[in-house]
Amino acid sequence: GTYSPAAINTGYPIQFNQTYLNNSVNVVGGTKITVDIGGVYNFQYTGQVLSSNTSAKTIYLWIRRNNIDIGYSTRAETVAINGGYTGINFSFDIDLAVGEYVELVAAVTDTGLKLDAVAATSPHPGIPSSVMSVNFIAPLPDPRPTPP
Repeated sequence: GTYSPAAINTGYPIQFNQTYLNNSVNVVGGTKITVDIGGVYNFQYTGQVLSSNTSAKTIYLWIRRNNIDIGYSTRAETVAINGGYTGINFSFDIDLAVGEYVELVAAVTDTGLKLDAVAATSPHPGIPSSVMSVNFIAPLPDPRPTPP
């Protein structure tokens, strides 16, 4: 679905509506990504950002694990186009044990910026606002590292 933040400078977890080829990776409550096998995972996110005015505005994305923001995990994209799309990409590795979850959180400096889903129309199929690919990389390290 479309991510339209209600307020500026407020973090909202990004919603994922369905899974595809989800071997041991799950979406719980629409925002929490869990795994059935503990390990180090690579997350690759792509978002379709729509700007509705020409003022410069920024979208911030960061990682939240078990409701704790991960230090120095924020990515920023500034947009100043009107009625146009731009893509935002974010790739990161993080360790997850069974029972833990990761959320990707977004905040904007102007509500004229949103992650926009588009229904199918000729000549293309539907466009998701957000896509997250998750790949198992390695077993959990022992001891587990402490995030910054």
